[in-house]
Amino acid sequence: MQGQTLFEGDLDGKLHLQNDRIRSEQWKPATEQDRKLFAQPFKSTDRAWVGSFALALSDSYFPSAVVMHKDGSSCLYIDLSHPKNSPDVDQAEHFSEQEKICFQPLPADKDYSGALFLELPLPNGPYRTVTVPILLPAGAASTPPQVPLTLLSATHFYVEGNVLIAQRNTLMRFEYDTGRGDVDLKHGYVWLDLNGDGMLDDVGESDLADGNASVFHVGDLYLKAKQIDLASGVFSLETVPASEYTRFDVWKGGVLPNFAFDDLNGTPHHLRDLKGKYVLFDFWATWCASCVADMESLKAVYAQYHDRGFEILGIHAPAGTDTTKQAVLLVEKMKIPWPQALASSDLMDDKFKVRSVPFLMLVDQQGHIIETGEQKLQGDNLGKTLAGYLPTKE
Repeated sequence: MQGQTLFEGDLDGKLHLQNDRIRSEQWKPATEQDRKLFAQPFKSTDRAWVGSFALALSDSYFPSAVVMHKDGSSCLYIDLSHPKNSPDVDQAEHFSEQEKICFQPLPADKDYSGALFLELPLPNGPYRTVTVPILLPAGAASTPPQVPLTLLSATHFYVEGNVLIAQRNTLMRFEYDTGRGDVDLKHGYVWLDLNGDGMLDDVGESDLADGNASVFHVGDLYLKAKQIDLASGVFSLETVPASEYTRFDVWKGGVLPNFAFDDLNGTPHHLRDLKGKYVLFDFWATWCASCVADMESLKAVYAQYHDRGFEILGIHAPAGTDTTKQAVLLVEKMKIPWPQALASSDLMDDKFKVRSVPFLMLVDQQGHIIETGEQKLQGDNLGKTLAGYLPTKE
């Protein structure tokens, strides 16, 4: 490519845990045969569940079990000596007392009742071990022995570093494949701090490569990662033509272009129809309990600020059994007064690249994204945020 420019950055040399990406798994109640795997005899009051534990992107499974005792203590047994190539717990050979790690109680935490940190070996790559948290959700201690037990864990990792782009030190992050022991630029997640706030947002500043390296828009540049060398701690980006960038700039400071969309009844519209207003984009689904619950708060804020130039554009993201018909019924039942858009796969996956709901963002009268995320745009906080932007009512 003529005029191609390279930007080189340095990794910080660390393997980081992505602690905001929590995985939930169901462990099955232990059978009498499972109980024979333990070196320490069971008491009649002990409750036990069995499963297997694996890092994200890894094909090594470690047979495991959780035992809850009458005194309230809970412990994890994990067979690290005999990793398997499938999650079938029947492949477990034994559970010894040396393989036991007990959960530490979290009495002051409203979301989790216990936690432990587990060190796991890595078969490949420059990093030899990782430490992962395993969490018992609140109320887990009362799980009946015949009911599956829910365990939570964070098992995704990344490497990151800084690169100088347009005279600005810019943070960049790459998903780390714990199975292969490297970074796959053509299939993994990658993040780039586009607005220079020193943080990385999951929407707008991240992308999941789908066979080609992700392209990012920084000022007048369009960039994609060219290579990364974990041994030397160096990575590089290269400039690409603007035609390779097909997504919207969905980050604070970005500008939304005009785009076409259909409402839930199939009637076509354009974003320019809302020009001159502050618009809250609300990505939601009928199965998303927090999305639906927040609609009541949105109705109150809408009634207070609509005549001061505030609008909401709901964007329904259909998936699985969540159909457009269900969305129409819910909107009618809740008497939602603002317009709704149907998120086509092109709009949701290719343009906005919103992969989970709820997601909220506020756009000003010129189409600039001025706020993103739930912290300032959900519940009572939305009214406070709008009061700082909208003109005072005469």
